[in-house]
Amino acid sequence: MRFYYKKILLINPRMDRIFSTNEPLNLALLASFIESHGIEVEIVDQLSGESVEEKTRKFRPDIVGITSTSTMIEDAYNVASYFKEKKIPTILGGVHATTFTEEAMSRVDMVVKGEGEYPLLKILAEGPDKGVFMSDKIVDINEMPLPARHLLNNKYYLDVRKKFPQDGNYLFVPKNE
Repeated sequence: MRFYYKKILLINPRMDRIFSTNEPLNLALLASFIESHGIEVEIVDQLSGESVEEKTRKFRPDIVGITSTSTMIEDAYNVASYFKEKKIPTILGGVHATTFTEEAMSRVDMVVKGEGEYPLLKILAEGPDKGVFMSDKIVDINEMPLPARHLLNNKYYLDVRKKFPQDGNYLFVPKNE
């Protein structure tokens, strides 16, 4: 398959660390799927302290994909504005974009509703477009590559229990692990 866009930056927006107890496996899975098709991918996880500006300068993406829930939508829109100023096409996916598609379309170039793997491949292959994309097939989890953990800020998440001892999600993790 030939691709119009060859480098994509996937972004997990938000600066509020209260939400930063889990690595963005949604983006790691999406990245591994895209990588398996020969596209260069990087992930910026603002929740773990990574800088959008710094990674953009180093990676120089052709297009960006931003994920968002409703609690972080303003952060996602701020990130999208940064890329619009740089004239880099923006895609918004995630729960908020799926639910509030018209609102999202007023702030970004493209919106992906539902699962993003196949719509993103289509966008990357076909090039400049605007609008709403939705998958016509469900991804078979058995055919998915493992999450692209090599693109995540693993050092941050390895000691997350120390940072957030009150988080009940990590009660199974032994202390100091």
